[in-house]
Amino acid sequence: EREKERERERKSQEDFERQIVGYQLHLGDFSRIHQDVLGSVSFRLGRILTYPVRKPVTAWLLPRLKGNSGGLAVVKFLRTCVAKPVVALKMMSPRRIKNFFLLLTDQQALAEQVVGNYQSEMEKEVLVPDVGIHRHSDQELSEINLSFHRYENPLVSVLIPVYNQIDYTLKCLASIKQHPPAVAIEIVVADDCSTDATPDVLARIDGITVVSHQENLGFLRSCNRAVDSCRGEFIFLLNNDTTVHSGWLDRLVETFSVHPDAGLVGSKLVYPDGTLQEAGGIVWKDASGWNYGRNGDPDAPEFNYFREVDYVSGAAIMFPRQLFLALGKFDENLAPAYYEDTDFAFSVRANGKKVYFQPASVITHYEGKSHGTDENSGIKQNQVINQGKFREKWAGVLDEQHFDNAEQLLQARERSFGKTTVLVIDHYVPHFDKDAGSRSTYQYLQLLVQSGFNVKFLGDNFFKHEPYTSVLQDMGIEVLHGTYYQRNWERWLRDHAGYVDVVYMMRPHIAERYVDVVNSLKPRPRTIYFGHDLHYLRLQRQLELHPDKNLAADTVYWERKEYELFEKFDQIYYPSQIEVDEILARNPNLPVKAIPLYAFDQFEDEPPEFGSREGLIFVGSFNHPPNSDGLVWFVNEVFPAVLESLPDLQLHIVGSNMPDKIRRLESRNIKVEGFLSDEALGELYRRIRMSVVPLRFGAGIKGKVLDAMQKGIPVATTSIGAEGIPNAGTNLMVEDVSADFANCIVESYGDLEMLERHSIAGLDTIAKHFSTDAVLKVIAEDFRMPKAEHN
Repeated sequence: EREKERERERKSQEDFERQIVGYQLHLGDFSRIHQDVLGSVSFRLGRILTYPVRKPVTAWLLPRLKGNSGGLAVVKFLRTCVAKPVVALKMMSPRRIKNFFLLLTDQQALAEQVVGNYQSEMEKEVLVPDVGIHRHSDQELSEINLSFHRYENPLVSVLIPVYNQIDYTLKCLASIKQHPPAVAIEIVVADDCSTDATPDVLARIDGITVVSHQENLGFLRSCNRAVDSCRGEFIFLLNNDTTVHSGWLDRLVETFSVHPDAGLVGSKLVYPDGTLQEAGGIVWKDASGWNYGRNGDPDAPEFNYFREVDYVSGAAIMFPRQLFLALGKFDENLAPAYYEDTDFAFSVRANGKKVYFQPASVITHYEGKSHGTDENSGIKQNQVINQGKFREKWAGVLDEQHFDNAEQLLQARERSFGKTTVLVIDHYVPHFDKDAGSRSTYQYLQLLVQSGFNVKFLGDNFFKHEPYTSVLQDMGIEVLHGTYYQRNWERWLRDHAGYVDVVYMMRPHIAERYVDVVNSLKPRPRTIYFGHDLHYLRLQRQLELHPDKNLAADTVYWERKEYELFEKFDQIYYPSQIEVDEILARNPNLPVKAIPLYAFDQFEDEPPEFGSREGLIFVGSFNHPPNSDGLVWFVNEVFPAVLESLPDLQLHIVGSNMPDKIRRLESRNIKVEGFLSDEALGELYRRIRMSVVPLRFGAGIKGKVLDAMQKGIPVATTSIGAEGIPNAGTNLMVEDVSADFANCIVESYGDLEMLERHSIAGLDTIAKHFSTDAVLKVIAEDFRMPKAEHN
């Protein structure tokens, strides 16, 4: 054993030294190329031609943008557009050009965020087509030097069945070496009595386990036999005619951790030319199967959300080893191959587990190299034979739970029959860590998914904001984004009218674009509207503080627009009873009711220990005018009076899209934190004694108040900030006059018993009125109502 260990260390050291030499050679090559470019005529000519643009940018513009993160982001984006003109042109549209101009002129605070989204989209990694397989010479095969780390306790056994085709096997192993997973693995290669160089080459690869059969068993029996040599908790069955990509294994392991009901999970399979091979499989009533998405665009939204499927192709599937053994392994009645993966998927479901498709795990599959493509010859003809066997075995399930061939494709691809399908429409994918409205939308999306609804999301800008889009897709939500849906959303709705049961629209300027089309569908889905706040009421209150002719006109416009919209919906939601009462006073017949703004599923058991905490916190998104207005009022009119009694007190200002006028508030007693991630904000909350919400106008329940209450942080606010909070007088400290607001903070800041009472009352209110159970009691009937009741 010691000799083997020394030999492994020696090979590892040699491999490391070869890598260093290779890197040095690459650096030398790059250095020569760099010098050639600098000395070329085209480079020198380009420098001369671009001087009139380059010099003003570097000498004048960039120094003036120092410290202006939004401006620098715009410059970086424009440079990327010049460097990638084709990508830039594909992203361009009249609407986006208009919005970009408005961003630069009217919404500079949003520049960094919005331009950053476009920048990320232009720089995203693209899967490079790989159609070639290197044919190794005998000399090259004799010099193969490949090794893997051998773990004592692997979590996953990567099982690769092979029969000849050493070139494919080596490419597969090299890709695993190139993209090592974060978890401990072992590689088990099942050699099914190969007759080429496979046995000799595999014997020289250190760190893998080779299971050599004495006779050719065929794919199915080879896998069954090799599983007995696997040690991992999970088995990842991987064809040898594949290559893996970044995240290939870790996302599958994560699926089993997040979804305890998972019994079988499969990867997204792409062809070497970059087109899609399969995004989960469909089995029809006659037992024929479809590779969903075959030859499509692997980046299309419909192929990139986590979902339950009928089966996943055995070229790349993960399952618990003990479950595989308990189910008797692959059914050998289907030997030598075909339908064993489909049969196993059905057995997994019959055992109470689910079969999932995980698009974040991407595998390139050279389909046909394992068994060919001709169904009338060779082992491939067994596919037709086994279809009959499979149909006979699972006839009852197929007749009851599956559709006729090519019928109800959208339901078949995700096993959503019997589920209520909800299409949610908002301005964009919720940026849940940046503003209260997005956090509310995100929590409701979570709640709908957890409650068994089949959820789709359409953002009015159709942009794939990241990481937010991927978060929704990981939850199992299909996000309709991209140019195709931007141009064809109406067609999609008309084509799938019978598929969508409920359309949940938000915000008046978004809902007005879609509601008439939705109401014209046959059958017509149930329509629900959530306004987030009553826009005209918020503007009325702003007008009282800041009289303005244009603002007055906007108030009248939105009042008319909102009441016109109300007439077009089956159900109307607002987050506070005050808004509901305002609407009913105008029209008592409208179907409007209050719903909780947030739906929390985690609660603090005890109030914080306030003696070890200090400081105040203000949290808000600064593209919402009430936040900037309220904070400036607090800093100028309230905080100076507070500092007279508490001179060392510090105020922390947290928020996204922060304008320069807010950043300039930084001082000895004011710490401008800027945007913080949820984790960083949570850490800051754990050090803070009180939260301030000094709003002077607005409407609806304020998310920042609920966030603080949910964490047990006492809140000092105004009557506007307290609006809609049950028992606000007990839960919150409410004052509207600047001097009273200051006295309230001074008196309560040092009274730890008072702070604890407010904390306990707030925690109790959150648990009673803003839990997921409380929300479901309010909305469940509205979302589950059949179409027949409202058509």
